Amino acid sequence: MGALEQLLIREQLAIADLLTPAPQPVGLRAAVARIAPRPVLLIAGAGEAAVLRAYADGAPGDVEVWDVPDAPHIGALATHAQEWRTRVLAFLDRSLAN
Repeated sequence: MGALEQLLIREQLAIADLLTPAPQPVGLRAAVARIAPRPVLLIAGAGEAAVLRAYADGAPGDVEVWDVPDAPHIGALATHAQEWRTRVLAFLDRSLAN
């Protein structure tokens, strides 16, 4: 994660702290580390793969990253419906079998 992205996230969290008494949410990297060794599938849209791989470093070996460079953020299902079904169902089958 780049320095600018880290700064923006800190600023967003600081503003949210001012607007609500709710606790700060756990970051994705920390969440992945907390739930290890349970398997996690992260689907990366255009330009997101490097960031998601950095999140995956929170629990190496437990996280699979599927890079979909021609899909917008959360657009893999709409862009690659059959491949999405195949990959996600295979991931769930492997994960739930353990």
